Amino acid sequence: MSPCLQRLQNATPECGTLVARSYVHPALPPDEVRVLLTGADAGRHRDRLMAHQGWELIGTADTALPDRGPIPFPESALAEHPGRAEAVLHFVERFERETAGWQRYLKHDLDAVFRELAKAEPALLRCFLDGLADRCLENRESAAAVAYFARARAAERSLTEPCDQDWLADRYTAFDAVGALRDTALRARIKEVNARDIRRTARTAGLDPERELARVVHRLLPARSHCCRRTGSRPARACPRWPTCGCCSPAA
Repeated sequence: MSPCLQRLQNATPECGTLVARSYVHPALPPDEVRVLLTGADAGRHRDRLMAHQGWELIGTADTALPDRGPIPFPESALAEHPGRAEAVLHFVERFERETAGWQRYLKHDLDAVFRELAKAEPALLRCFLDGLADRCLENRESAAAVAYFARARAAERSLTEPCDQDWLADRYTAFDAVGALRDTALRARIKEVNARDIRRTARTAGLDPERELARVVHRLLPARSHCCRRTGSRPARACPRWPTCGCCSPAA
């Protein structure tokens, strides 16, 4: 596991334990069993993914291993889009093939599948982009993870369906914590929290507008509070290059 993904998981509260799920395939000898570890919430979605590939669940066993996070991709795609299960399964299979089982990430090949996905099932695009971002982190493809995260946010803004803002805030915080957030993505996030209104309110209250905006960004992205310690500047004021640098916030 990559250090980036390890830090991402360590930052997530534990929620239960993993379950060992055993599968057999009719094309393989009956004593050849595949065992996968999943969280309890992800189990039935993993079973469906495996069944799509011809695997049959033959048993489960509890473990003492902690389940450290939300439902992973691609199980999360089934959980998020239960009414589009067949389309999810189809495109999971396509992406698994293009990535050689989530091990190889060639932009040209993946972009071709994303174009097909955007045309056929646009409502699935954000979910798959986020999923590829997570998979890239897992496989030490940090630059690709940064790019897919940014593309996921762009796809998200094009949707008319409301987004879970708590989930989105956690996602920004987690990716920023492992250094996988572009400054352009930060600036877009600031716009989403309506930076102009924050400044106007601060002026009305007789406060420093830039300082108050930096406080908001610090609450959104705590990992960006270390700039002053890195540069040696006084932490009582925001970095003069903020939000271009996007890595500093004032002291509380």
